[in-house]
Amino acid sequence: MFDLLRGIWDRNWLTNAGPVHQEFEAKFGEVLGLAHVKMVSNGTVALQLAYQALGLGGEVITTPISYIATTSSLVWERCTPVFVDVLPTTLCIDPNAIEAAITQRTTAIVATHCYGLPCDVEAIQAMRCMTRLWKGRQ
Repeated sequence: MFDLLRGIWDRNWLTNAGPVHQEFEAKFGEVLGLAHVKMVSNGTVALQLAYQALGLGGEVITTPISYIATTSSLVWERCTPVFVDVLPTTLCIDPNAIEAAITQRTTAIVATHCYGLPCDVEAIQAMRCMTRLWKGRQ
C-alpha cells in the first residue's frame, strides 16, 4: 500500500486520469465485464457525463426534493429542470404528475430515490408518456 502511495507522490500526479486511476478503471471494468468504465470525483460529474452522453437539452422533468446535484447538473448542462409534485408518503416523484408535465420540449425524466425510499421506477417506465417522450426525440 505504501509503495502505491509513494509512487503517486513520486510522479506528482494525484488526480485526472493518472496511472493508478487508469489501472483501477481497467481492473474494475474487467470485474464488471464492461469495456468502458469511467471513474469520476463525485455524483454531480457522473450526472453531467450521463446527460452529455445522452445528448440531453431542453426540458427535463425531475423532483424538487433531491440533493442539489440533481438540479444543478441539469442547469450546468443547459437543460431546464421542470419540477413535478412528489408523493406525500415517500417524497419521491409522483408518476401521475409526470405525464401532465411533458411537452414537446421535454427530453428526459430524472427520478431520484429519496431518503432511502425508492421511487416507483416500474410505474414511470410503464407510462404511455414515455412513448410520446421518446418519439418526440426522434
